[in-house]
Order: sequence, then C-alpha cells, then structure tokens
Amino acid sequence: MKRIAVLGAGNSGLAMAAHLKLLGEEVRLWNRSKRNIQELMMDRKIRMTGEIEGDVILDCVTTDLGIAIQECEWIMVTMPATAHGDIARRLAPLVKPEQRIILHPGRTFGALEFEQTLLNMGVAKAPTLLEAITNLYAARKVTEKEVHIHGIKREVRFSTLHPENLMAARAALPDLLAEAFIPVKNMLFTSLGNVGMLLHCAPMIFNLGRVESETSSFRYYNEGITPSVAKFIEKMNKEVMDLAVRLRISIDPVDEWMRKTYGLSGETLYECVQSNEVYRNIIAPKTIKTRYLLEDVPCGLVPIENLGHQFGLPMTHIGLIIDLAGAVLDQDFRMSGRTLEKFGMTVKELENYR
Repeated sequence: MKRIAVLGAGNSGLAMAAHLKLLGEEVRLWNRSKRNIQELMMDRKIRMTGEIEGDVILDCVTTDLGIAIQECEWIMVTMPATAHGDIARRLAPLVKPEQRIILHPGRTFGALEFEQTLLNMGVAKAPTLLEAITNLYAARKVTEKEVHIHGIKREVRFSTLHPENLMAARAALPDLLAEAFIPVKNMLFTSLGNVGMLLHCAPMIFNLGRVESETSSFRYYNEGITPSVAKFIEKMNKEVMDLAVRLRISIDPVDEWMRKTYGLSGETLYECVQSNEVYRNIIAPKTIKTRYLLEDVPCGLVPIENLGHQFGLPMTHIGLIIDLAGAVLDQDFRMSGRTLEKFGMTVKELENYR
C-alpha cells in the first residue's frame, strides 16, 4: 500500500482518487476551494459508475495542502496545466526531495515549468517530476461525490524531467500506474506527444455555434470531429511531427496514438474517432470558456508554435487556431502561454533534458 495525495477534485482527480482507493492504496484528496468539496469532506465517499463501478471512502479530503501531502510518497497533480505554477508555489515550502510528483497530465513542458517554479521559490532540491502525456481516464464529474468513467486508456506514456530518475520512479509507481504508464526517454517525447492540444482546440473553434447553442447538445468527438475537422487536425499534427524531426525524436501521429491507446483499427484519424466507443457518449462543453481552449492553447499549442518558429518552421495551422482562440476569447495566449523565453532557456539548453 502506498500513500498518495491527489491534488484537484475535478473529473480526473475524483476518478484517480477513487480508483486508487478501490485498489487498496491510502489516498488523500486535496482541493483549493472548499466550495467544491464541502459534501465530500463530510463522509469522504465517492461513487464511481461506468467502466468502473463501486463506492469508496477516501482516507482524507481536505483543503490543507500540508496535511494532504504529509509523508506521501506520491503527489499527483490532476488540475489543469494552467494551475501548475500556482500549485508549485503552494508546494514549495512543504514538499520534500524524496517525494515524487506526477503531472497528470503535464501537457507541454509542464514538468519544466513546475521545477523552475519550485527552484525560484527557494527549493534547494526539487523532487522527482513525472510528466504524463495525457489523462488515464475519459471521465466526467457527475456531482461533487460521483464520477462517471467512460473509459480507461490502455497505456499512458510518461517521462521524468531528468532522465536519470526514470527507472527508479517507474519501479516505485503504484500498481495501477505501473500497469498503464509506459516510460519514454525524456520529456520532449511527452511534451511533443501532447494529444490534447490536437483533439481539443480545433474542434472547439470549428464548432463554436453548436457549443453555444441554447437548444441542443452534441457528442464532442463523434459529431464534432467531422471529416474536414479531422483533416485539419492532421495538418496540425504534421507540423508537430516536423518539429519532432528537428529535435531528433520519434513520436506517433495522433491516429496511431489512438490505435495504441484504445485498440482501434481505423485507417485515418476520422475513422479512429468514429470507431472509439470510449468517446461515443462524451458531450461537448456548453461554453467556450473551457479547458479545451483555456488550458490546451497556452499550455500546448503556444509552446509548440514557439519552439517550431525557433527552428524556422511556419506552424501555419497551429498558429491559426491560436489566433482564432485568442480572438474569440479576447486573450493574448502567446503572452500568457508557455515559451522558452519565459523559462529563460534556449533550444540548446532544452535539448540538455534528453
């Protein structure tokens, strides 16, 4: 049995905390806002439906971060990537070097931002940081105390920020993650392999009218990713793949990732999406102010475009989605998003993390 702190009581946090507890781990759940866990704090009981069913009682539900992580071997950050800086600042006076932190997921350069924030806050030696390529679960929070799990990915690739820590971290993973988490060489693989920025941003932009419709809802993946939308995503993916070649790393295109992750056999991205039963009943957000844009643009598309430009790549299709998202949401995502300049880092220094 391992003692694990899960930070964040959203879709992913509830699913992860409940599933880990169901499998016999000691689990503490923390959330920044008490408002979102008031009922849960009273009896600590979570109900899971869907792919996994059952009720569990967590060991602790709290808004006190010190209590949540005390003597925990693993700290799992399940919050949106836009919260990584804030969580790192909160953890800085509390975390111990021997603890391990998983960003679930890290999106693009999440572990890099997290460690830099810890060091800037005066942490002498940062704990081992893991960056997952995506979320293990396709899950939706039904109520404060119930989560519906549409499906579980067959594999989730992960890396450590410093590759020399990879094998020790892998050996110490909780059983659930040891079965699903597949190690890759370094965080360039996980950061460029960030599929959320591809599957979330363009479909949201191209379906704005349907998203904001007051009279109807639609299935986000199966109806929102039409043949034309899928082709545009493939063009974005090609720009990521071209960047990976420049960085001398090999990543799967998004359709191959989907085949491996969900056991699909479609020949194109569109066919993979349409044949994915896990996606079939996931309903689209009802607002454009969703993590599909507010997280995946600044913490996915922006750093990828930024890095591509430093290699002289045009990044045309990715840049177009950044422009449209910024115009629709009235935000300068390039200003707020992750860039090497914000990390005070050059491409050559980035490659030192191989």
